[in-house]
Amino acid sequence: MKTINATSAKVSQIQMLTIKAIKAEMAHIESQLIRRK
Repeated sequence: MKTINATSAKVSQIQMLTIKAIKAEMAHIESQLIRRK
């Protein structure tokens, strides 16, 4: 059980980082689009 919990904790950390990276990328793209108008 402990190994499963450790793994899921790592996975959720990776997911959080991925979501943060995606949000940052989206914000960057959005600002690029706004500048073009």
